[in-house]
Amino acid sequence: MTLKQFDFKNGRTLILEGTTTEASRADITGFNSTLRAVEVNGKLLFSEVKPATTQLRRNDLTWRFEADLRREDSAP
Repeated sequence: MTLKQFDFKNGRTLILEGTTTEASRADITGFNSTLRAVEVNGKLLFSEVKPATTQLRRNDLTWRFEADLRREDSAP
């Protein structure tokens, strides 16, 4: 599994794109699930991690998903 692109959209949404083989499709799901459970200081890092989209191109499986950073409301 190879990460090809790592971007932030509007400083809030992490966008990950990459490739893998068809035989490693389960790795994409596992990576997505792991991201859903990442915690910082006992709180989930992401408020939402969207399921991966995939597309088979020749022998490569391209994947992409977005994860919204959890934001704390700042209280005075």
